[in-house]
Amino acid sequence: MAAAGGRPPDVGVSHMTRVPIYAAENLLDPFDLGELAKVGITEDKFLPAIWERSQYKGSSIPFLWIHTHM
Repeated sequence: MAAAGGRPPDVGVSHMTRVPIYAAENLLDPFDLGELAKVGITEDKFLPAIWERSQYKGSSIPFLWIHTHM
């Protein structure tokens, strides 16, 4: 609702299955991989399956993958 009102939050929590839906609706801004690399966040630091799930149509979508069912 906040995004519809023009005031989206900087951080949110959602199930990973919803990320492609939000990305398709342009509710998420992709990360600049060059900027992430400047602070040490690079593909080689992640398991391939995790990194692949952070991609949407060639862009890195902003999410931190955490397992909340522990």
